[in-house]
Amino acid sequence: MNHKCAVISIVGRPNVGKSTLLNYLAKNKLSAVSPKPQTTRTSIRGIITEGDVQLVFIDSPGFQTKNTLLERKMRRVIVNTIIEADFTLMITQMGGSVLRSIEETGKLSSIDSLEQSLIEEIISNGKKIDLLVINKIDKIKKREVLLPLMEWFFKNYGVERIFPISALTGEGVKELFDEIVKISPSREFLYDPEQISDKPEKFFVSEFIRETIFSLTHLEVPYASSVIIKSWEEKENLIVIEGQIIVEREGQKGILIGKDGKMIKKIGIYSRKKIEKFLGKHVFLGLKVLVMERWRENMRLIENLIHGEPK
Repeated sequence: MNHKCAVISIVGRPNVGKSTLLNYLAKNKLSAVSPKPQTTRTSIRGIITEGDVQLVFIDSPGFQTKNTLLERKMRRVIVNTIIEADFTLMITQMGGSVLRSIEETGKLSSIDSLEQSLIEEIISNGKKIDLLVINKIDKIKKREVLLPLMEWFFKNYGVERIFPISALTGEGVKELFDEIVKISPSREFLYDPEQISDKPEKFFVSEFIRETIFSLTHLEVPYASSVIIKSWEEKENLIVIEGQIIVEREGQKGILIGKDGKMIKKIGIYSRKKIEKFLGKHVFLGLKVLVMERWRENMRLIENLIHGEPK
């Protein structure tokens, strides 16, 4: 059998829908999703095998130019996925200053500065935008506003494969998938056809907990939080999981525990439901909160914590 196989790096600034697209394509909850930046902190491969085709989509952190140690680490993750992949799929969306410019003048003179920096990063690593996805078109009333943005990318960077989609509803995603299959090279599969990701179950469990923290807490708490799985015991009809939520200050710990332990209990309940759906088994989830001062400024701790389990 002649196989087709490709690795596709999904890149974009925060909150454009990279993880939502991966989850839709994989038909599984592989990437944490929230409206806040930094929800994705490391690369996650979603492996889709259909017949003689295998596509490996790499979700990456949202591109930012801030200079903290954690964000520099996330930028290196993005660059590595771009270099590794056969194709670079950049996601953008219609909104903000871009939409205002098009609505007021009927044309587009420039794009978001963060996206411009991302494009420069792609080019500086010897790559190009192979596929451009304009996401969240379900929120656009007049689809004709997409044309100036499409023309801008074609004129300035020669991007020909441009796909307006909604990763939330699935509109346009099949056309995108079919095009990637069409341009994929002939070669043997990189992964077993039954495998859906390169990450272990523990990683996804830690991400479900962290996603819940992002949805239930605010200000600096979600950004200062990380989760590691300390123990995992499989019994006949139950998986017993003990997790640690890591924060930087006692005040953040107090917020996560909440008055009379109400917040940590809520985080546990919401997380357990997601974990049970993913694993298909009953789960007992125990959570503790631990303070590690300034962990985001310690590369060794960053390397350990973003993978969801102690190394």
